[in-house]
Amino acid sequence: MKARLKGERGNVVVVVAAAMSVFMLLAALVLDFGRVWLHASHLQAAADAAALAGAGTVSVRVEVDRDGNIYSQTIILDPDTSRAEALEVLNRNIQAMGLGDLGVVVTDKEVTVSGLRVSVGVRGTVPMYVLPAFGESYATLPMRKMAAAEFIP
Repeated sequence: MKARLKGERGNVVVVVAAAMSVFMLLAALVLDFGRVWLHASHLQAAADAAALAGAGTVSVRVEVDRDGNIYSQTIILDPDTSRAEALEVLNRNIQAMGLGDLGVVVTDKEVTVSGLRVSVGVRGTVPMYVLPAFGESYATLPMRKMAAAEFIP
């Protein structure tokens, strides 16, 4: 029986080494996907702020008669002004969050204005650190975030 135990000596080291490598890989993947989630939430916050800023450019056209009495009020959302304000706030937030310095590449920005509603869409990619070991197609992960704001009188 003693001879049999001598042959199994050191098995614990092999099992621990294998388990540690699996745990290290899982930890690295968790960090990679955690970064993606964090940067995606930053892009969502930037899109939300841009949509609110675009919807905040409403103006009211008031028509009065000769006596100074108001007879008409119209809420107006100028598409060009709203689009320009939304894009400016979006760009400012992306820069302020330092997403470009963190490797996030914004590939597309779109702002649409319909009635009193402003919609903002942002697309980008986030670099991965561990997943590229499994193939080139995993070097970056795409993400798309949308936000909308509407002025309700």
